Amino acid sequence: MTSPRTLRVLPMTLIEIITAMSILIVIMYIVTQAFHSTQLIWRKTQQNTELYEQARLIMDIVTRDLQGMRANDLPGDDINFTLDPSEMPNPANTTWLMAFVTTSGIGAMDGDTDPMMEVGYYYTVDADGADTRLWRAMTPISADASWDFHNTHASTWANSWDGTKTALLATGIHTISMAAYDSDGNSINDATDDTNTLPARVTLNLELTSGTDASIRHFAKTVYLTTGR
Repeated sequence: MTSPRTLRVLPMTLIEIITAMSILIVIMYIVTQAFHSTQLIWRKTQQNTELYEQARLIMDIVTRDLQGMRANDLPGDDINFTLDPSEMPNPANTTWLMAFVTTSGIGAMDGDTDPMMEVGYYYTVDADGADTRLWRAMTPISADASWDFHNTHASTWANSWDGTKTALLATGIHTISMAAYDSDGNSINDATDDTNTLPARVTLNLELTSGTDASIRHFAKTVYLTTGR
């Protein structure tokens, strides 16, 4: 009777162990890099999504305000708008973009009996220049408005705005600008042009900066207005 054959397992050599460990290290490195790249792509996508959502919110609010914009050139009942920062209040590190009268109703209180309100857009820059923020100021007509535009010129926009009814729209602004144009496509200049009639269109250019890689995204919107109101 023959006994079963015993299989002999040979131990691994040092070269085989080193080779196996090297292959394992390479695989772990590839997996780690893939995981890291996936995280970067996810974070980038998340940042872009947040930037686009922030830009859409700004564009929607500005568009609604502009679509309800009112102007009047009738003597004794003037309603004007201004794009001149010198006609607006000027706290430290503050720059105004545009101020006008609108019936958008954004920010109106329950007790406001008149849908008209005065709104102004401005941005502030931190003392160290690290952050630029976009703000929307609002004063309802029915609430004893600090901005008195009736029967006066645009200079009264700067008289007594108290700054209490403001809302922060965005942070991380890189650049922002607003411009108004007449029906011939000419840029409206407060010093020489009539600001008691509606512009044909208003453009908003906005650049936002992402938080991590400081990349810049540019957004633009043109709002066309019905003239003659």
